[in-house]
Amino acid sequence: MQDLIPNLCRKCKLDQSRDALYSTQNINIIFILAITTREHIMEFWQSFWLIFGVVLIIAEVILPGGIAFFIGFGALFVGGLYFIGVINDPLTGFTIWFILSITFLFTLKGLVDKFLPHTETKSNTDEDIDAFGEEVEVLAPVSHQTEGRIRYQGTSWPALSRRENIEFFEGDRAIIVFRNNMTWLIDQPDVENTTSNEEEG
Repeated sequence: MQDLIPNLCRKCKLDQSRDALYSTQNINIIFILAITTREHIMEFWQSFWLIFGVVLIIAEVILPGGIAFFIGFGALFVGGLYFIGVINDPLTGFTIWFILSITFLFTLKGLVDKFLPHTETKSNTDEDIDAFGEEVEVLAPVSHQTEGRIRYQGTSWPALSRRENIEFFEGDRAIIVFRNNMTWLIDQPDVENTTSNEEEG
């Protein structure tokens, strides 16, 4: 009986030591899993922002507009911040991306537009030359400021009046005098005769 009590005490101490060891091991495992999960999450968001930025920049090349590039540049910047460990959570990443995109749009875009101004392209193809002087029907009211519609070669086209004081209404006849991108500029049918008479006089 006297030997039983010390043996029980030793057994209790062994059990306590084993439980403490298991608890320590469990904490270590949980800690390692947390670190690993955090690293995977960081890698995911880093990859997300980098891929998102590249896709937007490629989209800008395919469909130029001057907006997707700067938004994509902001996404690449956020991906870089994830890479160096400055950003630790998705909410911060989205917030920084939004702020950077707005900043780039209102600063860098203005500088780019200043040094590389967009120019309107005016077509001057053989098809356009053939169209000059052609009489067309007005389908919707047209003025110098208000774009209307005309019928040319059986198709409806956007049109503007070449002169500020000349307006056209539905059913009127007009002639094509120029084209600006997809919009035809029209004038009164007698404009050619009037111009010729003025030159002869």
